[in-house]
Amino acid sequence: MDETDKIMKAQMARGSDLSAGPLKDRIKAVVPLLVPLFVSAFKRAEDLATAMEVRGYRGGEGRTRYRKLKWDWRDTVTTISYDGTSFSGYQVQPGERTVQLELENVLTKMHKGQMIRVTASGRTDSKVHATGQVIHFDTNLSIPVERYQKALNVQLPRDIRVLEVEEVSSDFHARFSVKGKRYRYIWNCEDVQSPFRRNYTIDTNGVKPDTNKMKDAANHILGTHDFSCFCAANTSVVDKVRTIHSLELEWHQEELHMVIEGNGFLYNMVRIIAGTLWEVGIGKRDPSNLKAVIESMDRNKAGKTAPPYGLYLEKVYY
Repeated sequence: MDETDKIMKAQMARGSDLSAGPLKDRIKAVVPLLVPLFVSAFKRAEDLATAMEVRGYRGGEGRTRYRKLKWDWRDTVTTISYDGTSFSGYQVQPGERTVQLELENVLTKMHKGQMIRVTASGRTDSKVHATGQVIHFDTNLSIPVERYQKALNVQLPRDIRVLEVEEVSSDFHARFSVKGKRYRYIWNCEDVQSPFRRNYTIDTNGVKPDTNKMKDAANHILGTHDFSCFCAANTSVVDKVRTIHSLELEWHQEELHMVIEGNGFLYNMVRIIAGTLWEVGIGKRDPSNLKAVIESMDRNKAGKTAPPYGLYLEKVYY
């Protein structure tokens, strides 16, 4: 308003009478007043666009993404754990209960109806669990970061827990900043499995595999390869080259754990590797066969996809 007053006073000082004379003359007097106002408005729009560009952030190489101009908003990263049993996966799906939907519903409620979107390090399938999934979102609430964990857990369903909350710089992205991940797959080899473990481990009905053979086969998986053979056929991903840093097989009493780390994983990759190694362990496949399977880049040459409920996303590296 101060700027408008200055322009009006300047025009009147030049002899522009905005209240007297015929309508035609008054319109002519208003035109010189409007021109500077339009110029001022366009200049402000240009400044706003520049500010929005400065606020933009990069999410990984070759990716530039822009968010709304929100000077009072904080970038927040959260580590969560969830029991995947009752979820149709992480990502929002129409008419389905998902982890993302539950998180966004609670955050939107906390922000008094303003829709809050969350971004994860990656999605998990139906029935897959997570002990170290990472998400990020923006918040303008004044809740101290050290109290955000409790504020979320009070409202979230019991099969999702927030483990840690911290503020990060605006260039952090839960998905595009990922350097690697660790997954765990669990088989229960007890003669009689506890019914309380049925949704969290794979019941082998007492079958105990030869883990030495499984370890020999796992050596062929280590390193950088095109892992098309360990990828679901319906994926749209073109580049299927990934690096596996480690693959360990560990006995924990009557449970066999496969722990695998890599710079990234294709759709169903961990479950297909688990299914293939299991076939080696029970004598259906020779350990040396894994080399030929990988070189074939053919999904049909690998083993079956292991069930989802034995899989855990354990850690995300940044």
